[in-house]
Amino acid sequence: MDRDAWTAAAGSVRRHAALHLLLAGALFLGAFELAPALLGELRDRLLPQDATLVYLAPAEYLLLRFRLAGYAALCGLALTAGLDAWVALRGRLAAAPG
Repeated sequence: MDRDAWTAAAGSVRRHAALHLLLAGALFLGAFELAPALLGELRDRLLPQDATLVYLAPAEYLLLRFRLAGYAALCGLALTAGLDAWVALRGRLAAAPG
């Protein structure tokens, strides 16, 4: 792999940075809205049946929602940037002679 291929991949990711950030923002907002349902499902599956009191302060609950949404956004950003770089590298290497 030559340096030009990696430069092309980095340039492709930079050119599409706004698209990547828009997708990450959409994933963050979507995951933030779906976090209560996910937390409720996790509570039902992971807590023992005889648990009587599990309490999160409102600030802790909000921070947990932010954390889940942030993880979703970071995963989406890494996935789209990786795919963009892979497509650029594949196109560059396919065009290279040899």
